[in-house]
Amino acid sequence: MAADLTQSFMGKHVEKIVLAAAVAVLALSAVLFLGMRSPHDAERRALEGEITGIKQGMRETNLDKILDAAAKKQLGLDEPVGTVADLENRLAALAASWTAKLHTSGSQGGAIVPPPPTEPPQKPERILPVTDIETAVGRGVTSDPKAPDALARLASKNISDIEWVSCVGRFDLTEEVAEFAKAKALPDTEVILTRVDLERRTLKQDGQWSDWEALAPAIPDAVAAKLPKRPENPQEKAAVYNWWLGVTGAQEAVRRPPFFSLVALDAGAQVASDLAGGAQEVPRLRVPAPAPKAPPAAESTPAVVEATAPPPPPPPGPVRPPWAPDIVTPGGPTEPGTRREAPHVFATVWAHDLSVKPGGAYQYRMRVAVFNPAYGQLGSDEKIRWVLDFDGEWSEPSATVHVKPLIEFYFVGSFGSKANLQLHRWIHGQWVVAPSVPSNIGSPVVYVKPDARLRIPGAGGKQDEVTTAVDLSPDVLLVDMVRNFPYYPVGNRTPTRVNVLVYTDAQGRMQRRIDWEDRREAIEKRPAHEGAAPAPPPKSRGTEPPKTPPKTPPKPQPKTPPTVRPKG
Repeated sequence: MAADLTQSFMGKHVEKIVLAAAVAVLALSAVLFLGMRSPHDAERRALEGEITGIKQGMRETNLDKILDAAAKKQLGLDEPVGTVADLENRLAALAASWTAKLHTSGSQGGAIVPPPPTEPPQKPERILPVTDIETAVGRGVTSDPKAPDALARLASKNISDIEWVSCVGRFDLTEEVAEFAKAKALPDTEVILTRVDLERRTLKQDGQWSDWEALAPAIPDAVAAKLPKRPENPQEKAAVYNWWLGVTGAQEAVRRPPFFSLVALDAGAQVASDLAGGAQEVPRLRVPAPAPKAPPAAESTPAVVEATAPPPPPPPGPVRPPWAPDIVTPGGPTEPGTRREAPHVFATVWAHDLSVKPGGAYQYRMRVAVFNPAYGQLGSDEKIRWVLDFDGEWSEPSATVHVKPLIEFYFVGSFGSKANLQLHRWIHGQWVVAPSVPSNIGSPVVYVKPDARLRIPGAGGKQDEVTTAVDLSPDVLLVDMVRNFPYYPVGNRTPTRVNVLVYTDAQGRMQRRIDWEDRREAIEKRPAHEGAAPAPPPKSRGTEPPKTPPKTPPKPQPKTPPTVRPKG
């Protein structure tokens, strides 16, 4: 009975018993945790207090508290901040013996610290023109698939015929550096060319010149992709700085853009490097630091002037063989009592025109643009402060350039009522000849040779032979043919009966040909043209001029531009 009561009690109150036991265990755990934690909290709070005191002491400690008066005076900490006027007054109060020491630096002379510029940089009064322009004319075959204004393309062989005029000139860096100095440019500012512009005018049918037209730069796409992109916002200094670095490092490509690679070249053709004498070192000039003013001589010490003989003049320079290199020393004797001009440093610049028309006549002019030495400078005129570069003056026009026609025709006689012509065409580095083409008077000359055999040039001097149709139409209109005209050759007293052909050329100008003269010229040229093969250009022509290794290691380029101040 007692056992049943016990079981009945446990069954009814088991949940309460378990809950009571859990509460007892939780209470015991809380008592033990609080009893054991209290001594550790005291130690932690004491340690945190010590750390806080050390940090506070570190913040409040300075040289003024730890140094005594003697130490402060020795270090100059107790002196008030002076001004430039105070410094000048102290220098003026020094003894005369100190003057030479302050204004010289060893045996080289010059101020120890160059004085800061008193005026902000401004726009140079003059950006000099390009001078001594000469032109190179030629035609050739290139393997560049994007050659502009190709005369003829052979897509299956990936070659194109091009005709060009290259203009080469000189830019006087010495004079431009002097202009920068007069414009208060900061010392060490370099004359950086940002581009070379080329313009052209064409001789019209009436004998007058057309207006000047700007020409887009003609450089291979692979080179153009490497040139830095001009910033759209000139006030974004980070972008301008990167562009400036890129232009500075690419001065050779800016001043002397490489030409398209050639696989064949016409006889007598020239490229810009032929005129400029091949590869030359790109000169770099910077604005020098201003020379210090000579210190005034002490009144008690008489000035001593040493009599020295004038330095001998340098030997006369050569007369530009074959053209002016980048560094030119003016030669020639000097008159007694006159001052010899110092050597000038010139930058050779050139540009190419690949949009010429065969048989056309042109004149060219050039100019350069230079990076603004006042860019971003505080105090500079706001009208020029954010201008990236300044355009130079245009050069004088070049001599008239006559571009060879692709097709030559010779009046070799009559064929009944027709004029008999001999046609020669230059194509893909060689000549195609049609020895007899009877043509109607009063009509344009149109002729296509359907089965011309061509030797196609390729890389490494390799050639493939193909048969293709070639257009030999000379773009002339036959006006009239005069028969049995009495003609007196040079040195002959008796007349020779000849035929005279009257025609208009591609420019619409009236011209004439005499069959007696043309037959002689055709007899001379036909064998040479028919036997000619595509001639690969020499390695030093038609490509970017090779770089010659410098004799001395080049100086490292500055990592920051001398005229761009990001914090300005």
